[in-house]
Amino acid sequence: QAKLKMIQDDFITQEYVRAYIEKKVEVSEEEVEKYYNTDPEIKEREYLKVSQIVVEKDAEAREILGALKKGEYFKKLATERSIDPEAKYTAGELDLFEKGKGKKEIEDAVSKLEKGGISDIVKTKGGYSIFKLDSRKIDPKIPFLKIKDEIMRKLKLKKLTELVEKEIEELKK
Repeated sequence: QAKLKMIQDDFITQEYVRAYIEKKVEVSEEEVEKYYNTDPEIKEREYLKVSQIVVEKDAEAREILGALKKGEYFKKLATERSIDPEAKYTAGELDLFEKGKGKKEIEDAVSKLEKGGISDIVKTKGGYSIFKLDSRKIDPKIPFLKIKDEIMRKLKLKKLTELVEKEIEELKK
């Protein structure tokens, strides 16, 4: 009985402290909107699927680019001619990546291309590369009403943490 009473008292104390502190922590609608509009993680995201052919010499790259412009299949040439060892298995396909988080040289080469477009020759660490934009997928920014409560909780937790740290510092004095 005594143990149960002690657990009950602890719970009541915790709830009282939680309620007391939460009353001191308010987050306004304006703060939530500001966070939504300025947080770099809450944004439209663009994903790129790219293929590449890498060769050692500029002349070979020019020959391949000419063949591509005449209608040769990119995947076929990537498999047959690329010095990238994985190209034999992937036909030159690279992993899907988020724009802004991939290799700059690749992004610069394909950023203005339409789906299926072929880049000019790009000098890279591995040799001379030709890129093809296989696809571009855009994930829209999460609607405000869908994420509002999550932002509210996050901001409350941040303010709560700051308040508790401040209270602890005051108690230490």
